[in-house]
Amino acid sequence: MSSESHRPNKLWLGLLVPASGVLALIALTITLDYFSQPATVTSAVQPNDPDADLGNAPRTLTVRTDLKDNFLFKEQVVRADGTTVVKTVFESRQQYVTFTNVPYVQYEFFRADGTLERNKLVFPETGLGASVYCRWRETTFDTDGKTELFARYIREDGTIGNEHDKKTGWWTEYRADGKTPRRKGGFKKDADEHETIQYRLDGKTIWWSSIHRGVTKVYFDHQGNPVNKQFKVNYLVDGYSHGPTKPPLAHTEHIWMRDDGKTPAYKQTWYIAWETKDHSFDGIGNIEVYGGDGKTVTAVIKLKLQTPKHGVFMTTVEHRNADGSKLVRTYRSPGNRESEETFDAAGKSVKKEHFNHNDRFNESFDNFMFEGFGPVNMHGEHDTDAHDI
Repeated sequence: MSSESHRPNKLWLGLLVPASGVLALIALTITLDYFSQPATVTSAVQPNDPDADLGNAPRTLTVRTDLKDNFLFKEQVVRADGTTVVKTVFESRQQYVTFTNVPYVQYEFFRADGTLERNKLVFPETGLGASVYCRWRETTFDTDGKTELFARYIREDGTIGNEHDKKTGWWTEYRADGKTPRRKGGFKKDADEHETIQYRLDGKTIWWSSIHRGVTKVYFDHQGNPVNKQFKVNYLVDGYSHGPTKPPLAHTEHIWMRDDGKTPAYKQTWYIAWETKDHSFDGIGNIEVYGGDGKTVTAVIKLKLQTPKHGVFMTTVEHRNADGSKLVRTYRSPGNRESEETFDAAGKSVKKEHFNHNDRFNESFDNFMFEGFGPVNMHGEHDTDAHDI
């Protein structure tokens, strides 16, 4: 167990008091044993620092004297219109374990009648919150000061990244301008189904929509061409912990339907893998193609797991025939066959051919088969702005 230093800390408190009709500034030195961590813990935020949310009005300072309290200090400002702002600096390790030993700040804005109008929680550093990288979160309240109306996650530049309507339960994720909707989600009216809607760059035209653990409908491919496709989602795991040293993990299947919306055409298997020790991604590792009955597998495609920016690389393609025989092609690079082998119904190799580096061959699969849509897992990492149309 690591030990931590335990020492008193000195604070200078400036107090304004009347003296012979003149305001005099009295400086008091208070020594308080107000926290059991090194003094450097509070170096990021100190009382009376310049603060736009508090303004220049005189502040009332409260310092923690009981270790049971989870705050370090509070500052309060009462404005001329009767409204009040309270700033509280918390010990993050008791609240947000993501930021160890770094304080975070909360502002509470009260109306003149004493009810809470909004609060603002400032994180120690920009981090992932509500699927966007945000610097702080703001929550607004109804006139009773208790009922939450909206929660907004704000980026470093002040633009809104995500907004949650507490009354309807719907959330909206915004593009970089903080105004154009990128994605919306919530429960459908009179139905116990959560729907996610992704928009094209105009923020109005629907790109795809999905029902949680249900059907996803796609209206445009990644090139912007109109399509009418849909797939069902099958989750292979409920949750996972996957580090850079772990092998790729299959977590989701997307079963794409034919035009009738009922018969499976092909199935994608999605994996989480690591490109570098600092970056993971989701990619298609395997595709099974079905015959007209939606059950018989006519082809199996194995893909190299790589981010979408590197394109599609089919490493192995297996074509299966109705009599049980099959043809297997392997590729050394995209479009360049390495070998081609034929097997009979008993699985015996009857013919094998090798190809040189000058070989060029294209499989007759629809390119759309290799595209991905919708949040495939908790992160939705494969569905990024790089794919937006």
